[in-house]
Parts: sequence; structure tokens; C-alpha cells
Amino acid sequence: RAGVLLEDSFTYPDGDIAANSGGKWVRHSPTSGTITAAEVISGTLALSATHNADVNSALSATITTGTLYASFSARFISASSTAEYFAHFQSGTTNFRGRVFGRQSAPGKVRVGIASGGTTPVEVIPDLDMGTTHVVVVRYTLATGAARVWVDPTSEADATGATASDTITIASI
Repeated sequence: RAGVLLEDSFTYPDGDIAANSGGKWVRHSPTSGTITAAEVISGTLALSATHNADVNSALSATITTGTLYASFSARFISASSTAEYFAHFQSGTTNFRGRVFGRQSAPGKVRVGIASGGTTPVEVIPDLDMGTTHVVVVRYTLATGAARVWVDPTSEADATGATASDTITIASI
């Protein structure tokens, strides 16, 4: 079955997305301590290392089999030299699947990576210029737990992607 399960143009007032989206986006972590919100700025979801709030939005249907795809535009202004995830599929509150990472690979450059469920990504080569908008596409296959990411692809067969090398056991999603 094909269909769009979540779409958002981020036309909320500037500020905390969880507070301004009318419940479409909710914060799932952290649950205590200092919380710095993920923010909408001029119709864009702005994420940075200083924003520690993880947010999610429910899909319009529960998916238990098949393959999920996600596509979004990403423009990196800065990044840590350590890979940090910024997008993923979620099952429950702690099962993050198809994690998409970014890290600074050289001055003014960033690399995008993917992990099926772990924290060590396989990176897409080549380096991307910071400040340039790129289309990121993610595929996650529920039966196998396999994840793949592409940057600016022309098709699913595009060689510009990376496939996660970590394996996970799928109990449910």
C-alpha cells in the first residue's frame, strides 16, 4: 500500500514546535532537566546541537509490515564533528529505526549517515557543502530492519546512498 502518512510544511508560529503545532508534534525526550526546544523559524524546523528536545509526529496509520520512506530537505549551517542523529522512525518511546545522522567532516563540509537502530552510522560519500539545501530520502524495511539513506537521489537505484551495516532484531514496530 502506498500513500503519504505524514506531511508537514511547518506553517506554525515561530518558536517551540511542540507548543505551537496544535499537538501535531510532541516532545518525547528529555523528560527532565534543562530542555531546549526544537523550533520553527520562518516555516522551517530548525535543529541544532543546542536543541536537546526530541519531537515526533504520529503517522496517519499504524504500519506493521512493508517498507517506510521519508523525504525531507536539509540544510546544515553547522555540525559537530561527532555524528548526531536528527531524524528517525519511531516505535514506542525508545525504538528509533532508520536513524539519520549528520557530522562535520571538514571545515564547511558535512556527511550524512544511516544506522538501522544503533548509534554508529554508515556515511554517504561525498562530503556536502554546508549552507546548501539537499533532499534526504530514507528507506526502512520493517521485516529485515534494513535502512538506507540517499542524498539528492534521482531514483531508488541511485548510487549516492549508504546502507546501514548494523543489524537489529525486529519484535514489532
